[in-house]
Amino acid sequence: MAFIPNSSRFLENFVNINHKVLGITLEPFCLLHLLFLNQIRSPFVDAEAQGGNLEDLEKAVLVCSSKSFDEITQKLAGRHGGVLNRFKWLFWRKWNRRFGLDLNSEVLKLLSYCSDYTSMPIFADGKGGASPFSAEMLYIGALIKETGWDLDSVLAMPLGQVVWINSILGFLKSGETNIISDNEERIRLLLTGEL
Repeated sequence: MAFIPNSSRFLENFVNINHKVLGITLEPFCLLHLLFLNQIRSPFVDAEAQGGNLEDLEKAVLVCSSKSFDEITQKLAGRHGGVLNRFKWLFWRKWNRRFGLDLNSEVLKLLSYCSDYTSMPIFADGKGGASPFSAEMLYIGALIKETGWDLDSVLAMPLGQVVWINSILGFLKSGETNIISDNEERIRLLLTGEL
């Protein structure tokens, strides 16, 4: 395993390239995308879901190429963009079926896209009790409480940025963090033989 310092993990969430999957440009991977992909049990975020076929990939691309709740629901319902966009999408599918689509390559592009926006800090093991709320709900609530930002703005933020900003706000508030320093992580990797 290669050592990646927290400073690089931080920058990974703020300096990114444009991503295209199935020829469609994707928006930055954000909480809204994650929530929708979990809701439709996408195999790209739900380890218990079965699948990983072209239809699953297309749904994930429709979700991740959207900027708002309404846009996602319209695309998933097939109402987005009118007849012309649906015609282009069907033409694209037929062309790729005929000339070959490398599904594995497109899936890898989607996974690379997701990881590009979710390079998280390395945290120490927590000692607190289990929360009745999901991590996503806690991140949303904390950012809204601490910053006064509206729900739509928080949902549209890339996921890694949400985690990093929450961690920074927590540190500024308490002076403590459970993010592991780069030296601690190097020592851990050396002791476990992973480095």
